[in-house]
Amino acid sequence: MKKVTFFSLFLAFLAGTSFAQFVNGPAAEGILGQLDYITLTGGTAVNKFNGPNGVFYDNRTGKIWVADRGNHRVLRFSSANAYINGSDAELVIGQPDFVTNTSGLTATKMNNPICAIVDGNGRLWVSEYGNNRVTRWDNADNLVNGDTADGVLGQPDFVTNSAATAQNKFSGPAGIFVEANGTLWVSNFNIHRILRFQNAATLANGANADLVLGQPDFVTGTSGLSATKMNNANGVYVDILGNLWTSEYTNRRVLKFNNAATLVSGDTADAVLGQPDFVTNTANTTQAGSGSVRWLTGDILGNLYVVQETNNRISVFLQAATLANGANADYVIGQPDFVTGTGLNPPTQNSLRTPRGASVDNVNKKLWVTDWANNRVLRYDISSLVPVELASFSASVTAAGVELKWTTATETNNFGFSIERRNEGSDFAEIGFVKGNGTSTVINSYTFVDTKPLNGAVYYRLKQTDLDGSVNYSNEIMADNSGAINGFHLYGNYPNPFNPSTTISFNLSEKGNVRVIVRDILGSEVAEIFNGIAAPGINRVQWNGNNSAGQMVNSGVYFYSVEVNGKVFTGKMILNK
Repeated sequence: MKKVTFFSLFLAFLAGTSFAQFVNGPAAEGILGQLDYITLTGGTAVNKFNGPNGVFYDNRTGKIWVADRGNHRVLRFSSANAYINGSDAELVIGQPDFVTNTSGLTATKMNNPICAIVDGNGRLWVSEYGNNRVTRWDNADNLVNGDTADGVLGQPDFVTNSAATAQNKFSGPAGIFVEANGTLWVSNFNIHRILRFQNAATLANGANADLVLGQPDFVTGTSGLSATKMNNANGVYVDILGNLWTSEYTNRRVLKFNNAATLVSGDTADAVLGQPDFVTNTANTTQAGSGSVRWLTGDILGNLYVVQETNNRISVFLQAATLANGANADYVIGQPDFVTGTGLNPPTQNSLRTPRGASVDNVNKKLWVTDWANNRVLRYDISSLVPVELASFSASVTAAGVELKWTTATETNNFGFSIERRNEGSDFAEIGFVKGNGTSTVINSYTFVDTKPLNGAVYYRLKQTDLDGSVNYSNEIMADNSGAINGFHLYGNYPNPFNPSTTISFNLSEKGNVRVIVRDILGSEVAEIFNGIAAPGINRVQWNGNNSAGQMVNSGVYFYSVEVNGKVFTGKMILNK
């Protein structure tokens, strides 16, 4: 079945790119740790790994970080050299040089690093399974070989590594994730829980966590199989919508907790993938099933990549936050299909054997995967996988009604688009049809005006139909037709998603006092971008992605409020850097 590829606000990325539909079991297009795709020997050298566990692509700098577990070190690769198969690392942390691989318990040594990530402020965080701690380096961009850590959590100092079930201790820390607001999430593999540390970079060594999931309190560490219990928690990730995801190795599943910012200790998971319900943990090599899960990550459009170690594959769930319990994965990487789970030895360009970690390059649309048993890191092209239609399909309220616009970059056997509409609590219904352009390799733009829009929040989607009758649905978008109150109308912001700036537009029937504020996903004020008298007619206010201190903020979801004569109107926008 063909897939229409939607041209989006990511224009710079899409131009000149081929958009063939993603296929199961794709070949890797790049490799680190080996000079070819059939070698699997490990080593201690500037271009070798010994059981690489975690990988992280720093979208700020384009550099790649690898937790080289067996060598007790973290390696950094430059953005240029990382695209050369078998390239040398440019930095080593945890060892004084590229030929030493001894474990240790100091501020410069490591013991079994599992995960290494860099937050939006350029801090390097490393989880050390063997030392039961998470260490922090405050300036990842300017580190030198063997540099000294600046802080530690899970231990009171850099020379202690005891495990415990306590509010300020770890037992087998594995997955880590840092949100844009500085909140750190840490999985505890051996005591079956997730800990949260708010404003983690400001905390003293050995500080207490402020929340626990998977257990009812900070002193319980028993495994379980329910919506509130875990068994060998491993990966942890917060998506673009603010949902928390965690993977469980022994329960062979992924749990989703809605709205991570509002969770309380011992909270109940809202959804599960890999199993049909919260009380099943059967190992399955099926499209909906799962083997033991090590890691998970996502991209800026809400797709989830789940690393199944024992099935030797990555399962890909498109728009994961919208899926029902036990939903089928959409694609698989590392295997030719959903019923095969073998790890090939010797390896190939298409195979995985004991994958452990993954990270997404959102700029270039690449997926990086650690292939642990093959001592390598692979890079995959996911440009044809990412559903860019969500970013390209827009709606705006005009005097004529709700105007829908979308653009395609390529089309194959495209009969046309049915426009479907719904409001809250109702099903989609077709309200119009726009003929497609068959097969085309040029940019095509489409417009449809809903001249009799529903009141309030109205949701739209496109149903694209092939000449053979097969269909493909876009993601739904929302238009708020309730904004025309007391002579005011909020048109929203454009572009959305945006980089580096977006424009918020509104219409006044008469001159009035207006204040426009941008807030983050937690409701904290980021910047006041307008405060004054606005003239009658259409007004436009631009936000350049800076906070009130003039600093560029991180990628993510933001909200704006327009205050007009005592009334407040809001909208949501996504910054994609």
